[in-house]
Amino acid sequence: MHPTGDHSLAAFKEKIAQAAEANKNKTKQKKREKHQQHILNRQTMGKQLLQGQKYFGLIPSEPQTLSPDDTTPQTIDVDKPVAYPCEMDVVIISIDIEAYERAQGIITEVGVSTLDTRDLQGTAPGKNGENWQQFVRARHFRVLEYEKYVNKDFVAGCPDNFQFGTSEWVSIRSLPSVLTQCFHEPFSKPSDGSNNQAPIPEDPNNKRNIVLLGHDIEQDIQYCHKIGFSVLGRGNLIATMDTKAMYQAYTRDTAPRGLGGVMNDFDITAWYLHNAGNDAVYTVWAMLATCVQDAAERGTKASKKKYDERAKGKLESGIEAAKERAKEDAEGWDVSEDAGGVPLPHRPSASGHYTAGGAPLDL
Repeated sequence: MHPTGDHSLAAFKEKIAQAAEANKNKTKQKKREKHQQHILNRQTMGKQLLQGQKYFGLIPSEPQTLSPDDTTPQTIDVDKPVAYPCEMDVVIISIDIEAYERAQGIITEVGVSTLDTRDLQGTAPGKNGENWQQFVRARHFRVLEYEKYVNKDFVAGCPDNFQFGTSEWVSIRSLPSVLTQCFHEPFSKPSDGSNNQAPIPEDPNNKRNIVLLGHDIEQDIQYCHKIGFSVLGRGNLIATMDTKAMYQAYTRDTAPRGLGGVMNDFDITAWYLHNAGNDAVYTVWAMLATCVQDAAERGTKASKKKYDERAKGKLESGIEAAKERAKEDAEGWDVSEDAGGVPLPHRPSASGHYTAGGAPLDL
């Protein structure tokens, strides 16, 4: 006996339509939530870029009062020293860690580079911040116990090709304390021609503000914790910044770029990538280039044209991709006697019985 209610075909169709509509609304809601999250992520990237420019004195710390005709801060002249003080008087410390490709727990190299924003005073940044590159100091640590572990299958390891000084051999046990020294005065700045020196005693009342930098920084932070170095446990660490995010904000590109790609886009030569010491330096260079060029191009017609052309290219590419998907989805549905596809081979049933579909039924 059927339960009470309308069991007509029309009622059935209405029920299916309601279920389909409910499912469609759920999909729309998920898409809206995902879109909102993308917007929040882009806002965060943009704020990182603006904050980096404040650290370098490329834009003022506080918003300026603009005339009614102005909608954005003025662009900078890269051939003149910056007009604003460097916010927070920071020391930027970039860290890069190389792990063995076949066992991520084996840390083989650590690179640390440092840029003291006090050194930038009075020096024009130049195109891509190239005049400021000279102030970046670098160290490259290689782990004694893992000398034989050199990457070659997924990336081309080059631990012997540190381009900015002399590599230093350290034991895995001493690595955390060595890295700790890099986060104290003199912040890897050699005073006697040697990279190996004890830290200068700090005035507890006058600690320098530190900004931790990386390209895809979360991965390097995790590696630091694996070797027992609490990189986030610095009392004077005021921020972590990621050049991957800053570059995406500069280009307004949804796809992240590797460090080599960023260097290439700025026409900066970057030999021997995946050497931790080199990559730590190139990461600071990437931050300089991104912040300086964005400040130099901000609000210009050339900048607007670049963004418009990129948006147009993405739209055209998306339309072509949608057409191709629609074409592929429409293929293969028509069936004829000589259509493709191979039928299952006939196998006689040992019992002489078969299923309704013709498959042998072995009893």
